[in-house]
Amino acid sequence: MGGGHEPVDDGRMVVAPGLPEIAVADGQRSELQAIDDRLCGRAEGHAASFPCTKETSHPERELVIEAEFKAKLTDPGAVRARLEQRARPEQATYRDTYFDTANHALAQADRELRLRTVITGNETRELLTFKDAAVDAATGSKPEFEVMVGEREPMARIIAGLGYEPAIELTKRCENFRFVAAGRELLASLVTVPEIDGVFLELETHAAEQDLRAALDDLRTVLSELGVSEDQLTTELYTDAVARHR
Repeated sequence: MGGGHEPVDDGRMVVAPGLPEIAVADGQRSELQAIDDRLCGRAEGHAASFPCTKETSHPERELVIEAEFKAKLTDPGAVRARLEQRARPEQATYRDTYFDTANHALAQADRELRLRTVITGNETRELLTFKDAAVDAATGSKPEFEVMVGEREPMARIIAGLGYEPAIELTKRCENFRFVAAGRELLASLVTVPEIDGVFLELETHAAEQDLRAALDDLRTVLSELGVSEDQLTTELYTDAVARHR
C-alpha cells in the first residue's frame, strides 16, 4: 500500500491508509463487508454509526440467532456433575477483544464486535463475531454472525481500518459440554472470568428467527434438569462487569 493520504479501495472494501498490505481471503472479506453493511445502516432497519465504505450488494442470508441463557450458579459442583452425565468436558480459554467506535456507538445500540482467540489443548483458533441488538430482552439472545479468520493481528488491523478501536479485553476460562437435547445441538459452558466472582453457566443453541421461542423453551427445560432456577439467571454482560471491576 502506498503512502498517499486517500483510502485505498480494493473494489469491495475501503481500507484506511497507513496500514501495511493485509491479505484477506474472499470469504473473510465478504463476511466483514456484511458486518460493515449492518453497522453502516445499509442493512434494513439499522442506522449508520460511523462513516462507511461504499455500497456493496449481497444476497439475502437467513438470520441466525444465538438463543442463550446465562446464570450465575449457586452450586456449580452440582451442575457440573449433571453436565458430566451428558457429555465429556472440553477445557478452553477465550481471549476476547471487543471493538467499538470512539463514541461507543455499538454499545449504545446493544451491538457487539468481537475478535476471539480460542485455545483448546494444542489447538488455537481465531474468530470474528458480530452480534446485533438483542431480540429477546428476557434472555439477551442476539442474532450472531461469525467467521473463522487466519490470523488475529491482521484482522485487528482491518477492524481498526474500518473505524473501530479496542474497547475492552477479557479472558474467559471455560469447561464446554456439547450434547443433544430436544433434537437440538446444545453447548453448555461453565465459565470463570478472573475479574468477576463466581461461576457462570452459558447454555445456548442456534435457531432461526421463527424458531426462537421454541428453542428458548427447550433450553429452559434443560436448565431445570440441571437444577438451575430462575433466580440464578442474569443478562449482565461480562464486559460490563469487567469494566465496573476495573
